[in-house]
Amino acid sequence: MRTRPFALMACVVLAGCAAARAGLVVETWGGEGRFAHAKTLTVTGDGKRISVDLSALPGATKVSSARLVCFRKPPAGHTEEARIKVQIVPAGGGQPLRLVAPWYDAFAVPASVVKGGKTLSFEVSEFPGWIQEETFLEVSFDGKPAAALPAVTNVAAMHRAGQTFITWTEIDKAFSDALPTLAQLTKAREALAAKRRVRYRIYRHDKPIDAGSIAGARLLAVVEPLSGYNVRGVSLNRLIYQHQLRALKDPLFARSIARGPFRGYHPGMAQMGQVVVDRLAVEDGKPLGAGTGLYVHHPAKAGKAYYAVVACVDGRANTAALGKGASLAKPVAEATGTGTPVFQGIEQLKVFYDYPGQRRRYVQWTAPPLSNLPNQYYNWGVYAPAARGGAEEPLALGIYFHDWKALYLKPSWPHPRDMVLIATNDAPWASFGYGYHESLGTLRSLAEGAVHDYTARRIDEFVKWVRKAFPIDAARMSCHGQGSLGGTSALHYALRHPTRFALVVTGFFDADPKSSPAIAQIDRRRVRTHLRSLEAVWGKKEWDLKTAGGKSIWQDRDLVAFVGRNAKLALPFMSLGTGSQHHTWPQETDFMKALWKAKQPFCTDFTWGGQAPRFGWLNARRDSVILAAVPTKEALAKTPWYKHARWQKAAMGYWGGGTIGSGAVPTDVVDTQDRLELTAQIFGNVTVRNAQQFKLHPGENVRWQVKTGRRNDPSGVATADANGLLTIAGLSLRGKLIVTRMTAEPAKTAQGGKEGITK
Repeated sequence: MRTRPFALMACVVLAGCAAARAGLVVETWGGEGRFAHAKTLTVTGDGKRISVDLSALPGATKVSSARLVCFRKPPAGHTEEARIKVQIVPAGGGQPLRLVAPWYDAFAVPASVVKGGKTLSFEVSEFPGWIQEETFLEVSFDGKPAAALPAVTNVAAMHRAGQTFITWTEIDKAFSDALPTLAQLTKAREALAAKRRVRYRIYRHDKPIDAGSIAGARLLAVVEPLSGYNVRGVSLNRLIYQHQLRALKDPLFARSIARGPFRGYHPGMAQMGQVVVDRLAVEDGKPLGAGTGLYVHHPAKAGKAYYAVVACVDGRANTAALGKGASLAKPVAEATGTGTPVFQGIEQLKVFYDYPGQRRRYVQWTAPPLSNLPNQYYNWGVYAPAARGGAEEPLALGIYFHDWKALYLKPSWPHPRDMVLIATNDAPWASFGYGYHESLGTLRSLAEGAVHDYTARRIDEFVKWVRKAFPIDAARMSCHGQGSLGGTSALHYALRHPTRFALVVTGFFDADPKSSPAIAQIDRRRVRTHLRSLEAVWGKKEWDLKTAGGKSIWQDRDLVAFVGRNAKLALPFMSLGTGSQHHTWPQETDFMKALWKAKQPFCTDFTWGGQAPRFGWLNARRDSVILAAVPTKEALAKTPWYKHARWQKAAMGYWGGGTIGSGAVPTDVVDTQDRLELTAQIFGNVTVRNAQQFKLHPGENVRWQVKTGRRNDPSGVATADANGLLTIAGLSLRGKLIVTRMTAEPAKTAQGGKEGITK
């Protein structure tokens, strides 16, 4: 009599174990194509209704989750379609489906509406760029997963500085150890896709991940094949290098490329297919092996975690293979952080001329808040000076912002040989040294979210790392760039940190993007400006989209107004290359007028047709005095271009040559609380900027004297303005300038004598 209850209890336990071992099944329902259940999803001709036939799903099946995965050709930010919000609602009513964070590439479907043996329908609003034939419903449900599917092997995870690098051996090996060209890699992707649709699903859990526990694991991402190749690192620099090598041996080819500095080269040219694609390295200088997949995760909190990688073939996930090389046996100890850049290798690129140091390549992986999506990676070129022997002197640090040709591995930019020059590839969106809208690359519209300073934050982190990795002199940091992209980026990033940098060298820049027209009139030519590129990442100007702080992005990026509001700040010295034949000319003019009015130091050279920035101020320091000079009215009255009517209309210097707004980097500086000495050659109404100790109160009087060793050296009394700035009017300085407080006692000079300046 006692055996029956025991037998019944045993049956219940066994039944529970069987249910626990049932596992998780993940399958897809789609239209024509490689889906687990093909020809089960249809879209009406008007694109307003999606219907999914779920007859292949048993009626009693317990569904744990479902996603409606959609693809589209993303509308550019300057098009009206970019603001259209896509809404998909279950047929019959209910709340619109929610986009799944953090990728925002699929809609979460309530498990309660997914009924086996039924037809599930959705109503669709406008969907710009929708690729209907690629839409599918992915359902995760309890059941017995297929056991005959291919499985990944060798899943491993390594954590460093807030980043966990998950690697695995892919089920298809497209290449041997030899590196492919970009064209070969593209062809291999197409061949793999034609054979079967393979995706790798990355899971994370606080428990070991197996067939029984995967239902509780978090799906981090779905990764395509060949993820271990550095496609974003393909640089035009390498194509130019290949052509330079060929030109050394082929005179006819050399003549064909000799017209201009590789005129016509651009990242989208067909010959880019000849460039070799490297495999990414997740450990310094150690590229991943061929056939290795990669995903990088930034954990939100410290702790231990398990990871698994599940192969999904033609819409069926192989969750049965977990625990057999597809998941970790031991957890990874993780911390939070933004990670550190990983050294990829040395770039040679030394043809005709190069600096004596090394050009190194690094990759920086990011996730929010340094990018809008997880698992993003960015390439950096880093010029490291050659070892000088003996005690290492601190190095200068320059940040170079490339132009539209994206020459970041070997920037064509002069710089001191004791400067670490870093340059990032601003891809996939040209962000102008600031950032872009968080909805880019997702199914969200630009009406949702804000414009974030992702690029600037990312560069901030890289600069922080560089300052630890190299002996950087914090007083010799500078920003460099040329053109509507590079020049604008250099200026905007530098003034993000207005008191950090000593120098900005830039040309053809836009200091006030909101004033940029779509078409500029240059003499008789109508030229398309960079406005469309700005709007592609910030939204159309008339939409006036906001930053994360709630301010208009176009008002936020108005550096002309910024200079006017911050006259007290000692801004970096500005070496501004400019000219009359560029569509950024009006913005450059307004910016220089603002600098002039605020008594900020800058130098620009006007010549017909434009002039590159000047590099004579590379010895500027953040911790020392800078002089700013504005020509006197008498001097300006003798300048032909100044008297021209176009001066009033943003044509400063349009018709002639000459240097205005000059500044000087003085030498032999003595800077104390009561005394300032310096040697310089400068003329005009001269303003003292960036004194470290000699600080003046508004309205304070000081004595000044010029010492040249000649008779009748000028001297006088000057008064600090409302911002505490000292300006000496009509100064003609060729020698030493000495400034003392009115209450200071006579002091000894650096040479030991008395200057004889009285109270």
